[in-house]
Amino acid sequence: MIMKVWVRCILIGLMVVFSPLSSAVDENFDVYVFADTTYDDNVFRVANSAEALAQNGTTTQGDREITYGVGANLKIPVSRQQFNFDAELRRTNFDRFSQLNNNNGRFDGEWQWALASRASGTLGYEYERRLTDFFEFQSAIRDTEVDQNFYGKANIPVHRRWTLVVGAESRDVSFSERQFLDRDTATISGEVLFETRAKTFVGVRVRESATEFDDNFVASNDFDESEYGIVVRWDASGHSRFSGSLSRTDRDPDNPASGDFSGGTWDLDYRRFISGKTYVDFSVFRETTLLNEVASLVVSKGAEIIPLWNISPKLSFRGQLRYEQRDFEAAVLNSGRSDDLLTIAARFSYRLNRAFSLNLGVSNRSRNSNIDNAEFDQTELNVGLRLNI
Repeated sequence: MIMKVWVRCILIGLMVVFSPLSSAVDENFDVYVFADTTYDDNVFRVANSAEALAQNGTTTQGDREITYGVGANLKIPVSRQQFNFDAELRRTNFDRFSQLNNNNGRFDGEWQWALASRASGTLGYEYERRLTDFFEFQSAIRDTEVDQNFYGKANIPVHRRWTLVVGAESRDVSFSERQFLDRDTATISGEVLFETRAKTFVGVRVRESATEFDDNFVASNDFDESEYGIVVRWDASGHSRFSGSLSRTDRDPDNPASGDFSGGTWDLDYRRFISGKTYVDFSVFRETTLLNEVASLVVSKGAEIIPLWNISPKLSFRGQLRYEQRDFEAAVLNSGRSDDLLTIAARFSYRLNRAFSLNLGVSNRSRNSNIDNAEFDQTELNVGLRLNI
């Protein structure tokens, strides 16, 4: 609790002290309206019609939803500073499961600051309100999730080739129906980076976090986590980019039954530019995570490929192939559970003219598990239209 208060006080203080007083110039403002229709053949991620009947009293698994709303983007450069704002207000209606109808949206605000030619960084706030994804919660109840994140980061040159990077964030997650999942996480981090003659950054990273649940249900799920390791960032003359971290992570829970961990974690990301209009992202990862619908430890590892192809000035394609293995490490709830998740997705965007754009997407997610009722297969089809005002 003390750590979380200090993080917020520091970030608020930085915003007050360094907030520029000069008027904004050269504003870039974009307003748009949009409408999307999505068919989801397994809204509640159930294994079969028998589980659907047991959970919700009907064998119906699929539904069509319509989302419409308005959004805005604003960029305000002020001398060496820049302020970015991005917001959407949305309404989603379901055909069959109308009890899930909801208002949702997001807001992102970020200050990209710079002091002379030395220190620079970001200070921002993120807010998102959405309907839960039903990965662990198969009942036809409107459970709304609100995720807020207040963050800051500073890059401070300390020598010709040495840079100190410090950061902090305070995240709050809350649920309308399952308050026992509500939690706050405060994180502080630091990196020391050295720039080689080949324009490669290598260094060390230390990260500390503390997570507290508002309601610890039967037993405490609060925990502290430490991460320390090496980081590498490399840019090969615009043809490829690599960033990676190899770390040791230790999670120390108040209640050992909620899952503790000590071991290696990593996040390796590589981007290959095929041409000026096409690139492919490759990534592999292993991390300790706290799934939004699970209050105990989950260790996740896997790989992902994301190609992006600008086929023409008007038409673009984005794909996704992702495999993830999730091991549930809690000693009581979900003990010994292991899931394999596979995601395959494709999305086309076509700009009809300066005002209208059309989006078409399809995705499939499947989950295999050593727990029978945790398995599911789900496909989504989406068509959307956007109008820039």
